[in-house]
Amino acid sequence: MNNQKNSKFFLWFGILIGVSSTIFLFLYQLAKKNKNSFSNIVDRYINISSDDKSTELVTVENEETKSEIVKDNLKVIKGIGPAIETLLNNNNIFTFSDLGSKSVEDLENILNKKNLRLADPQTWPVQAQQAAKNKIN
Repeated sequence: MNNQKNSKFFLWFGILIGVSSTIFLFLYQLAKKNKNSFSNIVDRYINISSDDKSTELVTVENEETKSEIVKDNLKVIKGIGPAIETLLNNNNIFTFSDLGSKSVEDLENILNKKNLRLADPQTWPVQAQQAAKNKIN
């Protein structure tokens, strides 16, 4: 009788291990596959219209040079408002290309320096790349 209880326990334990490892493997493969298709989600669900993409000429003064660049309206990116746009401009991010070339970790560091931890920059580079592509077309 005791041997039968042990065998049932090990049977259910084996089934639990097998099912949970299969689920974890499936989720890992899904996350790995979707890492590159993140831009597809942005393309499908976040529409950046060309009407809101106003640009302006801004003079940027570095220690060595003084140059003029065309500044994009970064507020068209979902999650970026006037305060975050100003913070990004203070960190020499003026255009969609600048924002698209930054990593999410860099953007999180910029936000954390000003205690803006509630802002989520996960999709900002992809949205900026899409906006830059739409601006060119």
